[in-house]
Amino acid sequence: MFYQQGKISATLRGVITQQLLPLATGRGRCAATEVLVGTDAVCNLIRENKCFQIPSVLQSAPRLACTA
Repeated sequence: MFYQQGKISATLRGVITQQLLPLATGRGRCAATEVLVGTDAVCNLIRENKCFQIPSVLQSAPRLACTA
């Protein structure tokens, strides 16, 4: 385990990302957001350097209180 990953996994509460996307009509934009809650599963993936598996945790949203 890398030192930084251990620190992050021990203190992570959540991550919120946001991106403005153009509307299909071409007039205006809409905010697309993702919320990743720092659950035990997410923190464990970070600690074990398996961050590439985090998107699969996001897809299991209802069970882990994450939204996309």
